[in-house]
Amino acid sequence: MAINSYVIQRTSAGEFIGVKEPTLLDSAVHRPQQSVLGNDAYPTIPGKASALLESLAQNHCFHNANKRTAFLSMLQFLAYNSAGFGMDQKTAEDFVVDIVNKKYTFEDIVEIVRENVT
Repeated sequence: MAINSYVIQRTSAGEFIGVKEPTLLDSAVHRPQQSVLGNDAYPTIPGKASALLESLAQNHCFHNANKRTAFLSMLQFLAYNSAGFGMDQKTAEDFVVDIVNKKYTFEDIVEIVRENVT
């Protein structure tokens, strides 16, 4: 929620700030921690970052700035895990829009994120 508020205040002041769908936000935030039959569903940092990015971008949990919030949340997750991300702004914008429009499989998203983790 803090990232969403920050993004709106910095880039589009006046837009409504807040969570629209709390259950979808909860689902998105916890997706990277999921396990299947006792095994980590997303065993790599790029996989976990991709799960967070895809879920936040597609779930539309917030009233506004869902794509920007999703991308910055992924960057913050990577930073917490001592990783950076080396994609230029225009490519990143297109990437997130394409995720929302479901032009990528999850495996594609993971590969693109992995290729850009620094």
